[in-house]
Amino acid sequence: MTPAASPLAALVRCVEDERCSASFPHALPAVLRVTTRTGEELEAGVEVNRGGPGKPLSDEELARKLHDAVRPLPEERAAELAARTLALADAQRVEDLAALLTSAGER
Repeated sequence: MTPAASPLAALVRCVEDERCSASFPHALPAVLRVTTRTGEELEAGVEVNRGGPGKPLSDEELARKLHDAVRPLPEERAAELAARTLALADAQRVEDLAALLTSAGER
């Protein structure tokens, strides 16, 4: 967390929203409620999350997600992994795809 975010994080509370819980696990909705310094209450919600069946990621977004994974891959390897994943239905073997995720895939 950045030092600038720390004071803001102290003001955040996470609570269950019954509307969101009602559709979980079929959807991952979220509601954000903000009370401004003047006391105004603002609310925004997302009923259908990105990447789910209702709002699928594009091939480009999926490739970026693979690249930005917790353990980032080199650009070339991430691009190859994305291409092979998108062509998975036509794959003869999954071993080559799996190798890209392990040290065996390093060149």
